[in-house]
Amino acid sequence: MCSLIANTTTSRLQYFVTQGLRYKVLTWYDPVIDTWESKLMTFDLNKPSENPVELTLKNFNRTGFNPHGISVYRDPSSGTVSLFVVNHRPDAQAIEIFDFERETHSLIHRRSVVDALIWSPNNLHAVGECYSMF
Repeated sequence: MCSLIANTTTSRLQYFVTQGLRYKVLTWYDPVIDTWESKLMTFDLNKPSENPVELTLKNFNRTGFNPHGISVYRDPSSGTVSLFVVNHRPDAQAIEIFDFERETHSLIHRRSVVDALIWSPNNLHAVGECYSMF
């Protein structure tokens, strides 16, 4: 899954990308799936010959991290870029909210949203600093 962020001041186009979704289907399952490492990365569209770059995740326990759909929200007043990530954790379905720190190329975990009403999310759309629809 991917989500685009455009920096209008530098004409820089960047995609946020997930890798390593481990999805067990009842009719088919390959144990090698459990060895995949889940990552969040960026891909710079202004440098298409370069590989995606992994983001450092700060204040976040990666154990059981299983990212799926993502969405980017840029706060119009502060310019803060937030990344909302569907996480199929072993214990619950969650929406992880990170803030993008451009200087260190990292994501700072702000909070996890877990609720019984979130039972099978695949994708989402961030509509505010703390809100999303899926």
